[in-house]
Amino acid sequence: MQPLRSLAAISTVALLGALPTVAHAQLNVMCSATAELCKLLVDEFNKDTGIKALLSATPEGRAAFPTIADQKGKPQSDVWFGGSAATHYRATKFALLDEYAPPAAKELQPWAQKVVEQSKSRSVGVFARVVGIGYNSALVTQKKLAAPACWKDLAKPGYAGQVRIGDPKTSGPAYFAIAAMSQIFGEDQAFNYLKAMYMPQAAAAKRGRAAADAGAAIPKGVPPAVVGKGSPGALMSATKGKGGSNAKTGTGPMEAPAASPVGSALAGIGFIGDIVAEAEGGAPIKAVAPCEGTVYETGALSVIKGAPNLDNARKFVDWALGPKAQALIAKAGHAYPANAAVPSSPLAPKWSEIKFIDYDAATYEKSAARARLTDRWSREFAPAAR
Repeated sequence: MQPLRSLAAISTVALLGALPTVAHAQLNVMCSATAELCKLLVDEFNKDTGIKALLSATPEGRAAFPTIADQKGKPQSDVWFGGSAATHYRATKFALLDEYAPPAAKELQPWAQKVVEQSKSRSVGVFARVVGIGYNSALVTQKKLAAPACWKDLAKPGYAGQVRIGDPKTSGPAYFAIAAMSQIFGEDQAFNYLKAMYMPQAAAAKRGRAAADAGAAIPKGVPPAVVGKGSPGALMSATKGKGGSNAKTGTGPMEAPAASPVGSALAGIGFIGDIVAEAEGGAPIKAVAPCEGTVYETGALSVIKGAPNLDNARKFVDWALGPKAQALIAKAGHAYPANAAVPSSPLAPKWSEIKFIDYDAATYEKSAARARLTDRWSREFAPAAR
């Protein structure tokens, strides 16, 4: 897999020609996906329609939602792509999004249609990301282990102490996994399983360095673990904080690329798309949806209320739900596409074969519950990493 270019470099290229004031007869896109996907989508939309599309800038350190809120009544952007559906729902409460029912809505997956229904046609689901397990098949074979199929398997001998898990305070999929396991097993049992499977990041880095120093062969495509900046979850910016926005971490309108969920570990927990990305890069990594059940996050797309280029904004929504854009989202965005006619990656579990729990968002997305789980993680796991 070719390394992603820096977020700053891509943003600079994407924003060339943008004016500080609203530019009409074009399209201004507020994008909360990765920089690579954002630029790819606006470039391809431009090619397909002839409409000049630009990525909207936000004040340094600001996320998309507060920027759109600050611009209420005088928006500088026309559409908002990406960001969790929960954040888009929140924006509807502040009358920040315009009503638009795309003709293609009936051709979308049920979870994408649900966003349209719940938002009263002010948002639509455009992709989904599922929390799952990734494992290194080469190491599993070498150790003569059975491939993991369930959350519980990661706590069994052979996997115990060898599973990479991000910090739930900064990693969306890590928090989702902990919340899902707490709902399935009960919080105390979930943390017992997590303690059994968890591989401290300091130990992971030490093992990676030791292998390199000893000249041991590291499987193709598997980078050594890294502690601190760039470690698992450190760059993730999906569904954090109240309402799913990322105001606390100060991420700009675009996500940084996620760190490798598995890397040099035996197994790891993350979004299935990010696990698949490792496999596509040549690593012997396989993705699994846990047998007990898992959860997913929906990315949404909305027309901003008062959009200066309303017709073009609606054209972008229609285009983004079409087969070409959805294929780009599946491939470059490593997500499950909303368009039912577009297949997901053959390396990812089929949506129809994944067991989803009835996620209790009313409980686990409350700030008090989130703080309780993440604080418990810090108390019980942080010492092990030192």
